[in-house]
Amino acid sequence: MTKNTSKASGIFQLPTEEEVSREVDSYESLSFWKKSKTKALYTFCAVFLFGLVVSLFLGIIDASDIIISFIIYGFFWFFIWRGSQSFIIITLCAYTFDRVYTMLTYGDVNFISVTVGFFFWIIVVKPLYTTYLVEPRVKAKRKHCAHCGKKLDTKSTFCEHCGTKISK
Repeated sequence: MTKNTSKASGIFQLPTEEEVSREVDSYESLSFWKKSKTKALYTFCAVFLFGLVVSLFLGIIDASDIIISFIIYGFFWFFIWRGSQSFIIITLCAYTFDRVYTMLTYGDVNFISVTVGFFFWIIVVKPLYTTYLVEPRVKAKRKHCAHCGKKLDTKSTFCEHCGTKISK
């Protein structure tokens, strides 16, 4: 019996090669909300904002911490949107360090806080990792003509080999 690989992976499973290839192949026709980098950003922003609201409500942080967090993570989000693999890794490391540091600093190390922190970390990791896999493949694909497959000059609007109009 063969394994069914066409089923989408769940929230706690990393993306399959088939899912990544499917997104890369249909990237230009995907809506804004279906692209992995958009999913990564709104998932990360939602988890980040939820954490800030809870921390503010519990009195763990003040307004200056929120402003600094937005400046730092906003910088990361910009480069994730641009598809930078380096910043995806840096963001994962910084977010992980931030979660561990917050728990250790505020003495909030217990089973529930660790479990909830790990759960939210998992929610953030999958879309970021998917973006890490998809974006470089999309960039590489854009450098080749969709019609003839030859390498393109990035400044031209038509393929110099077959004459096909290049969509940007």
